Amino acid sequence: MSDCMCSLCFFVFSMFAVIWFGHKRHTAVDMRHGLVKKVAVTAANVPDFKIAPSILPKQGTVFMDKMYDTKHLSGILKSLGLHPSTIRKNNNPNKDRDLDRFRSGLRMPFEGTFSKMSKHARYRGHAKVTMQCFLEATVYNLKKAVRILATPPLVFAT
Repeated sequence: MSDCMCSLCFFVFSMFAVIWFGHKRHTAVDMRHGLVKKVAVTAANVPDFKIAPSILPKQGTVFMDKMYDTKHLSGILKSLGLHPSTIRKNNNPNKDRDLDRFRSGLRMPFEGTFSKMSKHARYRGHAKVTMQCFLEATVYNLKKAVRILATPPLVFAT
């Protein structure tokens, strides 16, 4: 199973003029070990659902936040044979608060992946911010792999 969600938004604000620009990081996380599988970086004005097909897994259930709750993306997920487990927007007629609470509980342990990555762009320009996001994901995976490999295997007494 994979978790695809918009994790961060990078914004810069100029004090002299109201000019907003920035980037959004879209991240797919493996729900078995919590490793980052795919990263995509877009301009802040690109809707989240448009970049989602590039970070979707090949199979399984996809847990996504409200920004990905669109009919267009649900159709893409079903055509790829994936099961959408999107948290529904409040204005969605199919919203089920109990189901959304359950899905949020399943996603919660993997939200830590996004809190460990930087929330600020260190560089200007799309190419540099993209490189920053890929390197942060690589470093996160290396640190997480050390913790996974250091854990002793479970031994069952027979």
